[in-house]
Amino acid sequence: MQGPVGPFFGEFRKDLKAAGLNPIKINFNGGDWLFAHGDGVINYRGGEDSWPAWFRDFVDFVQPEFIVLMGDERPRHAAAIKIAREAGIPVWVLEEGYIRPDYITCELYGVNANSPLRIEQADEPALFATEDHVRFRKNGFAAMATYATLYWYGLAFGRPFFPRFQHHRNRSLVSEFFLWTRNAWRKALHFRANHKSLMDLLEHHDKQFFVVALQVSDDMQLVAHGKGWTLERLITATIKSFALYADPREMLVFKGHPLDRGHFAHGSLIREMARLAGIEDRVRFIDDGSIGLMIRHARGVIAVNSTSGLSALHHGTPLLCLGNAFYNLPQLVSGDGSENALNAFWRDPRAPDETVAQKMLLAIRNHSLVNGTFYFKPGFAVTFKNLLTRIEHRAAAGDRGEIESPPAAILPVAPAKSEQRRA
Repeated sequence: MQGPVGPFFGEFRKDLKAAGLNPIKINFNGGDWLFAHGDGVINYRGGEDSWPAWFRDFVDFVQPEFIVLMGDERPRHAAAIKIAREAGIPVWVLEEGYIRPDYITCELYGVNANSPLRIEQADEPALFATEDHVRFRKNGFAAMATYATLYWYGLAFGRPFFPRFQHHRNRSLVSEFFLWTRNAWRKALHFRANHKSLMDLLEHHDKQFFVVALQVSDDMQLVAHGKGWTLERLITATIKSFALYADPREMLVFKGHPLDRGHFAHGSLIREMARLAGIEDRVRFIDDGSIGLMIRHARGVIAVNSTSGLSALHHGTPLLCLGNAFYNLPQLVSGDGSENALNAFWRDPRAPDETVAQKMLLAIRNHSLVNGTFYFKPGFAVTFKNLLTRIEHRAAAGDRGEIESPPAAILPVAPAKSEQRRA
């Protein structure tokens, strides 16, 4: 189905075919078609309301051995996962890597808050030998931006052929072109100021500042699993709480997401709210640079369900999680995620249990991640090899993600085992 913007899924289809399989790619819009068309491609032109019935009939007719898609909260994908689970067909959900760079996420039936991950998996053998790890020369951001631009052009010009398609993000081609241009302009304009502010924090405020990790405003994980938190509410609540309850010698730093830099003016909202709270000299906004470096030197981290929380666990930095996240375990986070917990966090941030944190990170690396890249084309061959190895390993073991008698400190239960399907 839909993958990351760009040629990744189109090339993966070719790789699967070369491996002797008979892959079928389903497109929903012109952007999908631009990067994958020809034999083995189906262009679904129906509406969202008719998708479940069509896909149920399609699955019954084709009986796929497995399904691969990107993101589990896109409406069509969510419906497809439900139908496939009922039919006992494994669905491999891909996402950006929990740990970056050089990794992508690959899990059965869901990721993030829907992940089947268990920290007990840290005691199980790794699926891949660590010595096979490949480091890619580039992070792929420039390629992703180029692919995204082409994708939106394809989506816009393909509307006559896919008239009923509704994107899970309400964005237009014209606005995206303007906003991504503004993203690049803001990055260049504020580069020196961001660098200077970051260096000042590290040199003069080590362990005397808290980091608030902002996500992409319409990130489906934030929308679906954020417990009602929006970035505007997060900014307002943390500034208000920090002004009332934090040590006046400490600082509050908002780390903006680089993909959101051109779309929303969070900096102006943060500055104005800080001014109204009378703490403008203690609040900063940085939307460039390494958040991992910031977290390593921070006194604590506040996140809704950002994967930046994993960086906090890695560095042993106290973490407050406000939303539904797979790492939201009592041994790893401070408080219960309520606003009262936020008020108490400034004065008494509790570090994560080191043993549990390391087990969680090891389980993630060995059982939820695949060494690979979505956007750096020279790395596709390694990525495809590792993905297929992961899928075949689970198929050979007859493993469809079943978890029996789940303890409290694991994530949602995956479906029961059922008969293997053939492509």
